[in-house]
Amino acid sequence: MMTYNFSQEAAAQQCEHFYHSILQMQRDTGHRLYLLTDPVLLLQRTDTPFVQTLVSYQPTPVPLPHSAVSVADYPWLVALDPDDEDHLTLLRGSIAVALEELHPDLLCQGGGRGICGWITCGADPADLIKQLGHTAIQKQPNQNPLLLRYYDPAVHNLLWDRLSELQQRRMAGVMSGWLLAGGDAQIVVRRFQPAPMLYSTFSLGLNAQQCEFILNVCGIANRALRQYRLQLAEHPRYCELTAASHILHALERQSQHPALQQPADKERLALQVLQYHPEIDQHPKIAELLDYDAFSDDVTWSKRTRAITPEIWQRYARELAITPSMENPQ
Repeated sequence: MMTYNFSQEAAAQQCEHFYHSILQMQRDTGHRLYLLTDPVLLLQRTDTPFVQTLVSYQPTPVPLPHSAVSVADYPWLVALDPDDEDHLTLLRGSIAVALEELHPDLLCQGGGRGICGWITCGADPADLIKQLGHTAIQKQPNQNPLLLRYYDPAVHNLLWDRLSELQQRRMAGVMSGWLLAGGDAQIVVRRFQPAPMLYSTFSLGLNAQQCEFILNVCGIANRALRQYRLQLAEHPRYCELTAASHILHALERQSQHPALQQPADKERLALQVLQYHPEIDQHPKIAELLDYDAFSDDVTWSKRTRAITPEIWQRYARELAITPSMENPQ
């Protein structure tokens, strides 16, 4: 279970762990270290010393090769020299901002993640920039373009395990390492065997299920996770990947049910499986509410369950917990 509480004291302690982990990744690979950011969010805070310093370093835009993407939406890449004290100060500042951005109260108020992560790469910087930008533009099976914001850590950490090993290798490309902050301030380190040169194409070959996850499910899961962390910031809770797994299994179980076709209803169920029980929708009383003969198809999940109080949900959860056949394996 996760106990990080998003306080300033916890963030300061975690900042040191990130700092040493990032430098260790750079030493282990022996490659150049880079900071990747999303300026759309950071430039909303131009009065902060970190953003002012970052801008003074004249970050390199990472072009996203699609006509519908504005230059203002391009990520920024900054090379960091571990032997330069000013660069190390910028590194520390980026970590502090990354952890500050994680506070669920800020995220629930519409905030986002401006610090995408820290990358190591031994390839030519131009190759890294091309790799990062071109990988962000994918095609759906119907050939429609898809902006894959894999550089957003909130997307990246949930998407990664839904990719095949081949897709992971292609996403990594010429990079040797990527370190990012998970949603509970955990250090997520990905080590890669870098490709000797750029791939001839940057297609990941996403299938329909993966595209559905990117376009819809990932956002639902992240919104539920924000609410969950906000409610349990001071209490033990599921770690990010366990929580996401519970959400995804519940949404898959009910993916065809007419009561759960609207994003708001899916988000409500996603939060409830975290609050009460991973299979709360499988309780016999809930199964009755989902019976196709109980309601017409236009009666949503929210309407079917609105009379259930938190106390009743908790009772259902206790009953499920003592029913082995209905337990969701951890």
